[in-house]
Amino acid sequence: MAVAEERNFTRAAEVSYVTQSGMSASVRALERELGVQLFNRTSKEVTLTTAGRTFLPRARRILEDARGAQRELLSVGTEPELVRVGSVQCVGDIVDLVDLLASFRRSDPGVEVALVQASSALLAEGLSRSELDVALLTLPVGESLGPSARGVTTVELRRESFVLVVPPDHDLAARDLVNWEDLESLDFVDFSDAWVARVVVDSAFSARRRIRHTTMTVDDVHMLLDLVGRGLGAAIVPESFAAKPQAAELAKVAIAAPDLAWQVHVALSDQAAPAAQAFAGMLIPARTTATLRAQMLESAAMPG
Repeated sequence: MAVAEERNFTRAAEVSYVTQSGMSASVRALERELGVQLFNRTSKEVTLTTAGRTFLPRARRILEDARGAQRELLSVGTEPELVRVGSVQCVGDIVDLVDLLASFRRSDPGVEVALVQASSALLAEGLSRSELDVALLTLPVGESLGPSARGVTTVELRRESFVLVVPPDHDLAARDLVNWEDLESLDFVDFSDAWVARVVVDSAFSARRRIRHTTMTVDDVHMLLDLVGRGLGAAIVPESFAAKPQAAELAKVAIAAPDLAWQVHVALSDQAAPAAQAFAGMLIPARTTATLRAQMLESAAMPG
């Protein structure tokens, strides 16, 4: 680069703080490595050959990339530790995630927190690929994340039953308990297939060979409750959803079905850095985490 700009080996050596012989040797070595002549050399001037002019812009990029890599490496030791958190929508009635994140940031200002909200399936994938450190997610009762989520420790925070929510003037609003014949006759507002809540309800109907009529599908808890409140359908939701302010005027009716339930879990990647483990520790007792991690490592060490 210096020779191309100065068009003189002596001046190029001076601006590069090397000897002229060293500069000449370096350029010859580069030409041998590339297999082309980069410069036309005369007693009066040094000029770029056609190959040299072709290589020049690439040489600039190569040099800038090398300098950029050096800058990044020098800054590694000063970068704040990043905690990558994932959560399903609407866990506020179970865990006040916003307050938890704010408290964590105040306790350690040098740590950065990244939050992503997604379905349980996507959060599980993020944990298994080490793209997330810790996540709050839901699972049907009795189910686990599966073999694809190896290296992830899960702890149940809460188990919830599902209830029927209908407008206060609905025919079923005064009932204490509804049966499956009642449910089969309703039009439902429901979540999309990506929601565990939808999977739980669909599985319960399927297990009983009952037909369910879903007329509206949404991806937002508050909209679902608003639609029910306007009389556009009934819904079967977890108890925490039915306890939201938007559902205050809705009637909540129990359903005699133990399989209409889900579990809320906190999941921690075994690749999580100390800061992420500390964040998970605000949800899980340290002793529980240590015990589960030891069991996971013991299982991984067993043959077969």
